[in-house]
Parts: sequence; C-alpha cells; structure tokens
Amino acid sequence: MRILSRNQRWMTHLFGVLAFASCLAIAPGCGGDDAEEKVSDPQVVLAQFDDSRKRHDPLRFVEVELGEFFATKSVEGKGIVTISFKLYGVVSEQHRDELEQKKKQFEKRMRDAILTEVGKASLDDLTEPHMALLRSKLLGVVNRSTHTRLLRDVVFSSFAMERA
Repeated sequence: MRILSRNQRWMTHLFGVLAFASCLAIAPGCGGDDAEEKVSDPQVVLAQFDDSRKRHDPLRFVEVELGEFFATKSVEGKGIVTISFKLYGVVSEQHRDELEQKKKQFEKRMRDAILTEVGKASLDDLTEPHMALLRSKLLGVVNRSTHTRLLRDVVFSSFAMERA
C-alpha cells in the first residue's frame, strides 16, 4: 500500500470532487429536450470559492514591510556568514493598519525574534530555494511577537548571504 503525501491527498480529493461535480453537471443534460441548460457565470463561481486557505491574493492581500535585517552566523566548515534581507508580511488589506500599529508597538520584540530564528536556521534552510521552513517559522514568530494572527505569509526581498 502506497502512502500519499499531504499534497497528493489534497490533489486526489480535489480530483474526486471535480469528477463528482462534472457528473452532477452532465446528469441533467441526459433528460432530453425539456431539460433546461444552465451555464454558471465564472465570476459567480469564483466568488463562491473558499479563500480562507489562500495565502496570496493580489486583490485582497497586501505586503507590509516588517524591516530590513542583518545577521551573522557561524557555519561549521564555512566560517562566518553574513545574511541580509528585507522581510514583508502578507496581510489582508482590511488588517493593514492594525498590523502597522502592532508592528510599531512590538518592533523590538519582533526584530529580536526574527534575528534569533534566522540565527537558529541551518545552512540547508537558508539555501533552500523557497525557504519554506524558514518562512513558516518566521510567520509564527512574527504573529507571536505582535500578539496577533493577522499575517498570512512572509516574503523576502533582496535576500543575500555572503562569507564574512
């Protein structure tokens, strides 16, 4: 028996739902001439989509600058590495002002937590192309340090890592 990953299970479930939905859509058309043809407006279908799990949406989410960061890290066999980046938080447009206020209120705590998390990150985490693990840890760190759950994701800008 093959064990499926979380993404594979999700895709299998999505395929099953789509197959069931297409069967339901085709079934009324098999009744003959008196069956009324219904076509859904794509805008209506998209409006009904559950976007609570979406991380990015250019229409409803905005990026808020969380700061510019510089850190040094000692890497075994590589010496000292300097890391610099700008970090942005992805937040719902309606919560932008609240996040800006929380960011100002807890700025030092948030900066310390971010730099600590980057310092604890392994070289593999820092060189992984999407930096998914580091981003997820930073997301939790920022939400905890600002005492909110407003942030949906964090993104890097101008990430650089060099030997010192």
